[in-house]
Amino acid sequence: MSEHDWHADPDIVVRTQMAISVYRNGDGDLVIRQEGQFHPSEDVWVVIAPHHVPSVISAMERQLALVSTGGAKTGRVAGEPVTLLAAE
Repeated sequence: MSEHDWHADPDIVVRTQMAISVYRNGDGDLVIRQEGQFHPSEDVWVVIAPHHVPSVISAMERQLALVSTGGAKTGRVAGEPVTLLAAE
């Protein structure tokens, strides 16, 4: 059997994806947590205050529409800082 190159195979349709969970924490915030590759200490969290959840969902829906239609891969200019939520 020949060696398989998982990084260069054009037939791969789903690349490795770490598990993602979405839940509410004890303060009522929405938490999006992605599994770390080797240890739970590497997990990544995004914590969103309840009053910001609708704007985050709207932004995700806009990106989903772009993905579904084959639109732009990014909504920002390379090197431009990313701001998800306006400060209050």
